Amino acid sequence: MSLRWLLPFLRVTGSSPTELGVLSREGVSPTEFADPDTRVRHAAMMELVQALTRRANIPAIGLRAALKLEISDLSAFGHALRSTKTLREAIAWSDKYMRLVHGALESRLVEEGPLARWELRVTDNVPQLPAVNDFALAAGLSLARQLLGKECKVEEVHFQHLLAIDPREYTRVFGAATVRFGMRRNALVFRRDALSAPLALAHTGLLAAFEAQAEVMLEHVQRTEGIRGRVRQLLLSRLGRENWSVSDLAVELAVSPATLRARLRAEGTSYGEILQQVRFDMAEEFLTDRQVGIAEVSARLGFSQVSAFYRAFRRWLPGTTPREFRRTPVRRPAALSGRRQSAALGTSLPR
Repeated sequence: MSLRWLLPFLRVTGSSPTELGVLSREGVSPTEFADPDTRVRHAAMMELVQALTRRANIPAIGLRAALKLEISDLSAFGHALRSTKTLREAIAWSDKYMRLVHGALESRLVEEGPLARWELRVTDNVPQLPAVNDFALAAGLSLARQLLGKECKVEEVHFQHLLAIDPREYTRVFGAATVRFGMRRNALVFRRDALSAPLALAHTGLLAAFEAQAEVMLEHVQRTEGIRGRVRQLLLSRLGRENWSVSDLAVELAVSPATLRARLRAEGTSYGEILQQVRFDMAEEFLTDRQVGIAEVSARLGFSQVSAFYRAFRRWLPGTTPREFRRTPVRRPAALSGRRQSAALGTSLPR
């Protein structure tokens, strides 16, 4: 992921990149740190944030860092966002090009009734610090405010972690929005009509130029950042419409099947593992839509028979069927709002 995400944390702590041993271990020099194209492993970024949190002893570091994030920190990605017409278009653009700033993060906008939910999902197995979840959603809201040039209200904020810091810290950032913990996805929930708000510096002509540059940058990232993400993206885009084998993927990626298997093995995974993870992720999404029947979900995931889908689902979630999963409400052990602060389960940053 891009080292640019670290800048706001350094602003909060007053630290210098030269003080972070993780960077030198990752082979990042001070000069390379200043390069917006410099990237580090997702796991290394988690170590960096945890090191800064402990050194500065700021439990709310994620929320405070988000308020220090500037659009210019994101280089061409940020300039393109600023050039879009509306908040909806800015979110759609970020969903499409998120890989430029975070190779293991996917986002999507779900519009249902009067509300719209912008969801974030990590696609690798790197555990997320609560401070990083805090930063991701607070940064999303902070950027929206900068793009609009005015206040941007959210109705709800959903965190996957349990409450980790003083509840008042969330109220300072999210205002009267209801903040929920222990959710399936990190997400910001807006009123749907808020997405049509025009951005302060919209410029279609500039957007076309930045988008052309983003395509070049994205191609470079996909070419240099490992094969796992590219296989996942191919499966996500075609699953249920085409039955892709390792050989088919190898042709698409311009390598031999043996090379593809070897490169996946070097990254600690396999085609089968990625396929199962993609299917489970998509199953979870499809099953939340009660208008889509179980048989249709099965077909969308590329299963030839519904019974095969049931068997696979029981392997993913032992003892649970797709139908039972659909009946189970989203776990909401605690809720926190600016209007009413209720007791919530606490946890500390993992050591």
